[in-house]
Parts: sequence; C-alpha cells; structure tokens
Amino acid sequence: MKVGNIVDFRKEIKKKDYALFFIIGEQYSQKNAIEFLKDLKKEYQVLSIFDENASELPSLLTSYDFFSPKKIFVVYQYSQYEKNIKKTIKDIVIGRKFNKDYKILFISDKMPFKFVDTTDTLIAEFRTFYENDLPDWIKSYVRKHSLEITDEAISLLIFVYGNDRDSISSELERFIELGDKKVINVEDIIATGGRKDAIFQIIKSIYRGDIKKTLSLFYYLQEKDMLIHLLNRDFMILSIIKSLGRENARKLLIKMGIKKFLLNNYFLLEKKFSYAKLVSYNDEVLEWEKKIKTGFRTLETGICYIYKLTKGRKV
Repeated sequence: MKVGNIVDFRKEIKKKDYALFFIIGEQYSQKNAIEFLKDLKKEYQVLSIFDENASELPSLLTSYDFFSPKKIFVVYQYSQYEKNIKKTIKDIVIGRKFNKDYKILFISDKMPFKFVDTTDTLIAEFRTFYENDLPDWIKSYVRKHSLEITDEAISLLIFVYGNDRDSISSELERFIELGDKKVINVEDIIATGGRKDAIFQIIKSIYRGDIKKTLSLFYYLQEKDMLIHLLNRDFMILSIIKSLGRENARKLLIKMGIKKFLLNNYFLLEKKFSYAKLVSYNDEVLEWEKKIKTGFRTLETGICYIYKLTKGRKV
C-alpha cells in the first residue's frame, strides 16, 4: 500500500495493522508519521537504529524479549551501514524472518532497497515541501488555533527558516502556547529573538572575522545545523547582488520572495566582499553541509569550517 501525505498515512494505520513501513521524503512529515505511530501504539517499546548500533539490529529483529515483547524499530541511515549488515537486514525483512510482534520503520530520502510491495507493508512517500507552498500552510497552521498571521511575518519566517517546517512550527507554537495574541505580525517574530538572534550574531562575527567570539557563540548554540542553512542563504543573496548589480538584484530577489525591508542590510554587506570571496565562502559551507549529512560530528566539523570561514582574522 502506498500513501503520499500525512493525512492518508494516519487514516491507513488506524484501519490496518502494518508490520513494515518505508517512510520516504520530507523530514517534517516523516517526524509527524513516526510520532503518530508511536502515539497509536503506546504499548510498543520504540528503539532507534543508527549506523553506530546497526550491527545489533539483525539479532534484535529475530529475538524475543519476554519483558518487552512488542517493539518498533525505527531504522535511520540504512544506506550508511556496512555492506554485510545491510544484506543481512534486507534478507530478514524480505524473507519476513523478523518477530511477528515487531514493527520496522525505514526512514530515508529514497527507498533503501528494491522491494516487492506486500499486504503488510505501508510505503509513505512524502513530497518535498517547497517555499511557495509555505504561506498557505502557515496560515492553516495558525488558524487551527484561532490565530491569524500577517504576510510580512510569514515572509520573515520563510526567510529565516526556508522550508524547514519543523522550525517554523516550533516558532509558531510559542504564540499558540502564550495565547495572548489574535494576530502574529513581523514585530512579534523579531521580538521572539532567541535562536535567530544567536545565529545572526554568529553570522555577523564570521563576517567580521572574529574567530574567538564566533566559536564561543557556536559552542553554546543548540540548533547548529540552522547556521549552515542561513549562511547558504546569505551567500546566495550576496552573490546575486554582486553579479547582477543592486537594481537588477532587487527585482530578482523580490520575485524570489525576499521582502524589501530585508534587502538594505544585504546591500550594505555586499560591499565588503569580492565575488570570488563569496564563491569561496559558499563552497566551504556546501562542503560543511555535505559532511554533516554523511555522518561527521556536528560540533567538531562546525568548529573546523567556522575557522576556515573566519581564517582567524581579528576584529
């Protein structure tokens, strides 16, 4: 059975008890699917499997635990497992050699291996959620809680978080929990500060070449991956301004959804860098992002690339 959205996923697992799940695609929908299944199957123990403990999975799948007979295995990073471990897991899954009281969820960007669909298998392929889909989704999200949000506030959220719906929903939950507003405006988003302020301080420190302050702020930053996203966005915008000139860049960036009130800071910043330097910065950040996605440690890798970006220059 295949489904393409979270609503159909929820309906399907309510009416039928599946043993095997392939949850593919957008991370926000994946996270919601996992949480919904865990909530629905409260009697099950949930075990997360990553590259570090993947070697334990084959024996776990074929064993019986008297004290905790029902288990859900959430399998991440399957493509990164050692070849022999992947083959063993695949053979157990395809041959249905795993304990009948267990459920297995494969979480990935694409199908982890070729597989013939069976009646006890649910494949959820969640499409990528693009930025032009976000305004309607944000409005729908807040209206479920009897709130409204201005277009400028929506633009700022998308500017800061891109299509990261997990982060956007966390930001909106602040206002939902407080319950003291009927309309969320751009000043409210700015005023919540917190994470964004810390990240923007780091970005400013990188641009100033202040290695000591940058590393200090980065060390205590909780959501380190968001820094990569915002640096990527900054370098892209600055490169567009540098290559097209201000007036042409303004027209293009406004078409891309960047609001006028955000552009002036970029026009001031653009003067400080050559196009070659921006390209160099962008290459470093892309390499940094790639290493994180392939399993490198977040803190140590971040320190390395922050040093490369600032190059130890003093203020």
